[in-house]
Amino acid sequence: MTRGRKKIPEKLKKAKGTDQPCRMQENKIPLTKLNDMPKAPTFLGRNGKKIFKNVTEYLDSVEMLNINNFPLIVAYSNELGKYYEYEGEAKKNRLLERMDGQGNIIKTPNPLNKMANEALNNAMRMAAEFGITPQAQTKILALISNIQEANDEFFD
Repeated sequence: MTRGRKKIPEKLKKAKGTDQPCRMQENKIPLTKLNDMPKAPTFLGRNGKKIFKNVTEYLDSVEMLNINNFPLIVAYSNELGKYYEYEGEAKKNRLLERMDGQGNIIKTPNPLNKMANEALNNAMRMAAEFGITPQAQTKILALISNIQEANDEFFD
């Protein structure tokens, strides 16, 4: 059995003009807006803290920053921070050399390459949820321009 269509936020439904009562979610999760900009958790690395700051500022500017998505923002910042850390270390030595039992040198890929790719994949999945991937932003910008064109025609 398939999962069905992905849920669309109600703000996006209103922007599209598809905010019919039958399409609106009945069980709304109350979203508590944050009054103050949150500080990055201490366990985030240097890169993770920078990413956290940038993402929270962006989400605040588009009014999507609330206490409900805070843990996911932390996880996204942590994963992308790990990606930068692992990639920086793996870049120094992509292949590791070791000796086998007969004295032959064997080159193997650095395990940090795989760890960096996994962290990046995790971060990309989370970024899509917040609309901060280039593809998601393109869709949002196209939607906004269509709405503006429709408003221009309506008010002419």
